[in-house]
Amino acid sequence: MKSLKIVLLQDSATFRIPNTSGHIISYPLPMYSTVIGFLCTATGNPQKFLSKSFSLAIYSKFQTRYIEYIWYRNLYKQYHLQRFGSIDNRIYHGEFEHIGGQSPITRDRLHNVKTIIYLLADEEAMEQIKSNLAGNVPALHLGMAEDLVVPKNVEYVYLDEKPIEYVGKVDYYSWLPPKEACYCLPSNYIEFLSRIAGVTCLVSTKYRLVKIHDVTIRDFSYIRARLFSPRGLPIEYNQPYKFLIDRTENLPLWFLKIDGGGKGV
Repeated sequence: MKSLKIVLLQDSATFRIPNTSGHIISYPLPMYSTVIGFLCTATGNPQKFLSKSFSLAIYSKFQTRYIEYIWYRNLYKQYHLQRFGSIDNRIYHGEFEHIGGQSPITRDRLHNVKTIIYLLADEEAMEQIKSNLAGNVPALHLGMAEDLVVPKNVEYVYLDEKPIEYVGKVDYYSWLPPKEACYCLPSNYIEFLSRIAGVTCLVSTKYRLVKIHDVTIRDFSYIRARLFSPRGLPIEYNQPYKFLIDRTENLPLWFLKIDGGGKGV
């Protein structure tokens, strides 16, 4: 089985948990929608890529986590008038400020991030992504718009056609997809999930554009995925847990199947 393996490096990144604002909290790895958006940029033809089904597995780790203090700008005219009283005024309490005003916030930052993406898709899509990433596609990011990535390695890996038993430790964070949306996972996968401690999260995948009161918004689809933290996998002697394995990384792969149609972010 042929899979495209993409290894990405980042100096720092924030994989924002939706609806966190005063303090922006980061997941330890990107959501499926974030990776889908990255692949759409890399392929150069997002509509064609998203029109067909594909499968994804995501793994990520980082060196340290820290909190960063930044300013958020507010450029609404009404807010500027409320704060300064006049369009031409930018002085507040004797100090010059940016147009519209600014607010201090904090956010989680992950330092020295390594993310591995495994993609199972049609040959044309994988080859296009591989070729474009090798050609240094400009301004690739993962997470916030300023979280630029460096593709360290983009190559094909050949997986066994049938899952095999895995025993060992996984040193990456990952998403464990629900049974109904997984691809090529063991028949006793639900039992496997029950033995993995972790938080179940609503993780976004793709979206559709919806118009509400003359405003177009992105309506995301979500799945319930278990957040996997680095640890050894449980052992079952009677019916061993079997997975597709990347032998070069010694990683068991748990793929989420994405149906065709919709958009990434």
